[in-house]
Order: sequence, then C-alpha cells, then structure tokens
Amino acid sequence: ETTLKINNPFYKIKHGWFSFEENYKTFSIGNEVMAIGLTNTSNSRYLYKYNDITNEWYQTAMLYVDGGTVGLGPESSGIKYTYSEYDNAIYGLHEKQYTKNFIKINIDSGEVTYMPINHAESYYGKGFSYKNKVFFLSVFNDGLWCYNIDNETWNNVTNTPFEKGNYRQLNIDIVVKDNYAYFLNGSNGNIYADFWSMNLSTYTWEKLPDNPVVNKYSTSFIYKDELFSITGDIWKYN
Repeated sequence: ETTLKINNPFYKIKHGWFSFEENYKTFSIGNEVMAIGLTNTSNSRYLYKYNDITNEWYQTAMLYVDGGTVGLGPESSGIKYTYSEYDNAIYGLHEKQYTKNFIKINIDSGEVTYMPINHAESYYGKGFSYKNKVFFLSVFNDGLWCYNIDNETWNNVTNTPFEKGNYRQLNIDIVVKDNYAYFLNGSNGNIYADFWSMNLSTYTWEKLPDNPVVNKYSTSFIYKDELFSITGDIWKYN
C-alpha cells in the first residue's frame, strides 16, 4: 500500500457504491464522509456515513418530515445542498411535484424542516456556508443570496463579477478559507479561467491570477494554507 501511494496517489478504497448509484450528494463533515440519497426510492431516504476502518457505508438516520419519510430531489436544475458547520445541518433546495422548497436536514436525527423560501429566485447555483450564514448563487441573475440561520431571512448581499454564461453557477467550484470564499472553474459549454476571491465580511471581490486548471468540472478543496484543484491534473494555489 505504501508503494502504491508513492507511485500513484489515487487508489480505490472500495469497489461499488450504494444501491442508488449516481444519485447522491457527499459532504466532508469533520473527519467523516456523509452522504444523502437524491432520489425518491425507499433506500435513498437515509443519511449514510463512511467508515474508513471497515471501508463500508452504513445508514445513520432516516430522512423524515411530519412523522413520514421523505425523498430528496436530484442535485440538478437549480436544486443544491450545502453543509453548515454552524448548526451541524444540511441546507438546500428540495423539489416536490415541481415546487421548490428550502429545507434543513438535522444530520443527527434525519429530521427535515421546511424553512422560509426565497421567492425572488426560482433556481439556485452552487452554495456554501460561513459562520451563521448559508449562501447560494443565482442561476439567471448576478446575485449572491445569503440566508441568515439565526433570524431566518434572505438577502442579496452582492453581485458576482465573474463570467457566468452557460449555467456556470451550477458547476463552479467554491471553497472557503478563513474570511474568504474562492470561486473557480465551472460552465456548461464555455470554459472560464478567471479566479476570484470574496471577502466574507465586506462582500468585496478581488480577481486573482488566472486558473491553470481550466475545466468544466473539477473538485477543489483547502488543505492547510493551499487550495488544491483536481481535474486531469492536480494544481495547488498558495
């Protein structure tokens, strides 16, 4: 295993997945990986955790609302989910019979709570959280919408300065480090190299050196003081 890691840092830790295959959303929560099913089938109505000792997934809680189980809509068409460390919950858009609702998922109990919806937007792009706030990009407009967890209100806190054609807001990578959010990649056709940071106290923007990892899809994350972005290659930004 040590030799394998040195020669090729990518290695498969488990063959296969849950029974709902491609319809899921994973979250890194503390030192654990958690997933929720994004279909309406019975086996997707659970929260799952990954055990890195046994290399197995296991159910932790059933998703329920008003005493009955509930299935979540797929993360597409402006339906997005994001984790908030502030209250240890998952927030996101849930579609039920073509009606979009804003929900909160208690990851300890699986309880789903319907929260005040932002009626100014029908579709959302990628989201992220910071302290007591949850943010979602607008898909058809320039806005960055903020939901305040404490007072349960929505506000459009700033307009995004980056190119956003071809539904870029649905695929863009967003990572948070200290008091800043970083935005890179994403699109649905065109490819954009611009790389931005936003101050999460003042909501002011700064354009950073162009991103060399230009790709429609990518996975980006912060490790210590460096931002890593994985596509066909791996780059890091100090």
